Amino acid sequence: MKNKFSDLVDMQKTQKMLDEFYQLTKIPYTVLDVDGSILNRSEWQDICTQFHRQHPKTERRCQISDATIKSRLDAKEGYIIYKCQNGLISASTPIIIEGVHLATLFLGQLFFKTPDMAYFQRQAEAFGFDVDTYLAAVERVPIVTVDQLHSYMKIFRQLAEVIADMGLKQLRLKETEESLRKANDNLESLVRKRTMELAKITDNMQDSICLVNREGVFQYVSPSIKNFLGYVPEDWMGRTSYEMIHPHDIDKLYKIMKLLIYNGLPRKVEYRCRHVKGHYVWVESIVNLLLDDNNIPVKIVISTRDITERKQAEEALRESEERYQFFFELLPDGIFVYCDEQITFVNTAGARLVGFANPQEVIGKEIMSIINVHPDYQEAVEERRQKLYRGEKRMPLLEQNFICPDGTIVDVEVAATAFTYKGKNSVMIVMRDITKRKKTEELRRKAEENKRLLDEALKYDKLRTEFFANLSHEFRTPLNVILSALQLLEVYLQNQSFIYAEKTNNYKNIMKQNCLRLLRLVNNLIDITKIDSDFFEVNCQNHNIVNIVEDITLSVAEYIENNNLKLLFDTDVEEKIIACDPDKIERIMLNLLSNAVKFSKHSGMIRVNVHDKGESIVISVKDNGVGIPEEKQAIIFERFRQVDKTFTRNHEGSGIGLSLVYSLVEMHGGKIFVVSEYDVGSEFVIELPVKVLDEVDNTEVNEKSEIQQDYMERINIEFSDIYL
Repeated sequence: MKNKFSDLVDMQKTQKMLDEFYQLTKIPYTVLDVDGSILNRSEWQDICTQFHRQHPKTERRCQISDATIKSRLDAKEGYIIYKCQNGLISASTPIIIEGVHLATLFLGQLFFKTPDMAYFQRQAEAFGFDVDTYLAAVERVPIVTVDQLHSYMKIFRQLAEVIADMGLKQLRLKETEESLRKANDNLESLVRKRTMELAKITDNMQDSICLVNREGVFQYVSPSIKNFLGYVPEDWMGRTSYEMIHPHDIDKLYKIMKLLIYNGLPRKVEYRCRHVKGHYVWVESIVNLLLDDNNIPVKIVISTRDITERKQAEEALRESEERYQFFFELLPDGIFVYCDEQITFVNTAGARLVGFANPQEVIGKEIMSIINVHPDYQEAVEERRQKLYRGEKRMPLLEQNFICPDGTIVDVEVAATAFTYKGKNSVMIVMRDITKRKKTEELRRKAEENKRLLDEALKYDKLRTEFFANLSHEFRTPLNVILSALQLLEVYLQNQSFIYAEKTNNYKNIMKQNCLRLLRLVNNLIDITKIDSDFFEVNCQNHNIVNIVEDITLSVAEYIENNNLKLLFDTDVEEKIIACDPDKIERIMLNLLSNAVKFSKHSGMIRVNVHDKGESIVISVKDNGVGIPEEKQAIIFERFRQVDKTFTRNHEGSGIGLSLVYSLVEMHGGKIFVVSEYDVGSEFVIELPVKVLDEVDNTEVNEKSEIQQDYMERINIEFSDIYL
């Protein structure tokens, strides 16, 4: 191979590449060609340059080392490590291009371990070196391990291969250039032969083909020039190209021509050319050099086409962009366009929204450095951005917060769309400040909440008014009855007539029943008040709930039958011990049974059933009476609510009995609900959890519940608003 290493390899790139390795390792290197000339190098060690290479004897040792290394270098081995006679380690690897050893890459000098300073002191004294300076130079020599050096040399071997590859590519390039030169010679000959044929072809082309000499004078113009400029070829022959160009485009065309002649590469240029009628037409030309046999430019080939329509379209597009930009400036919403995370457009509203007065201050900044998303929304925003990157075109409106430069938090509504602009993937964000709207919505929400509270207060006040009106009726009716009965008793007593003994007894019973009604109403009011004040107590003990329900049911059997009704009790379990308050269970059952009596039809049936569900016990009271309309079933357990609110209703009641029952069931940890159909009947279902107290707790409760009220008295009170 005749080429030298320096002819094939870019020495500056090689120096830079090796210097970067030196900066990392601080291990000196040298590149020598086969003649021993230094091509690249880092700083050599002082011990070599100032001592070993200066003294004849130590210099001889260095030369022996160089010769030994050169003789042992082999491409198959990759690299060698060698210890010179002066006590230093060096390594080298060959640079082989196309099978030829053109250069050597040296690494060193080094130590594998801390040097024997006594040995080097003796060596300094033997050769007459300044001992202190020499030993200081020894201490500056890098120390690496054997493994480290092997690692470095593997890297150096790869670097040598990279450098060799660079040289090989340059060699191939030179060979290619030589082939191209020869091909160009042949091509020039062929071009001259085909000129006439080419002229015939160009005469029929839509594009115009021109030949211009180095002075810019037209020597050939194809007839197609007439298609878009109106000239015949003779009009241009002998004239310079600059005569036909718009004055504002002459400098541009002149620079293109200079570049063409300088590097010989084809150039494309757009400019305006004068039409035969005097106006200018936009054209696009591709200019190229025509070389002679000696590769000297002799002519310029210009291929020109009419691009008026394209320029008009571009102008229309530019005007459209200006209109859109003007439109965006009028919008109150912020518009941001970014590409590769950098903002390329923002309108004034958008700039002001993120704290800038001038949109130009925002252009070029990273989008996420300008739009500081509130931490609560960062995950959602990042998910939307990733969807856009993955190809989704639009992101719907999302309400979020972002933090202004002054620290204030702004409520915004954001939509985004991906599109392609000038061949690049871009994203447009539309951001609307909805802070005022959110405040308005908050005020509206508060107003609606206040209205709701007012409506509830009015509704509750209406309920209270109805309740107290009903309560007045409940008090007035028994009081009027009692007063009338007393007046009649006074008349009978004044007459001292015993013939009215039966009537006197009836009036006494009437007064007693109405007194019981009043007592029932007062008891319910007191209990409701205690429940609302958290003073009401449920004293639970372990009891057989089946016996309690059965005893209460049977105790009112005679009363129910006297009202022309049938009573049926049924159970699927004979004993179920649970923790409950018998008095409160009795209160619940009597209330439900009295309701069943009041609302049952003549000769109707009342069924009481106990069902064991294992973890709970279910008690139901069912009648086939008038039933409850579906729209009223949701309110029957509410305080002061009644299905029939009129003073002319068929049955008496204050509207707090079922509310009290509901509270007593809840205090037992249970639940109650109703299943009813209008004019068919109603079923009240109670479900109580099965819980049992330990013996200590059960004893204490028994002590509290030793005194029980007589069933009949309770029945009379609970059934006092039912007239036989």
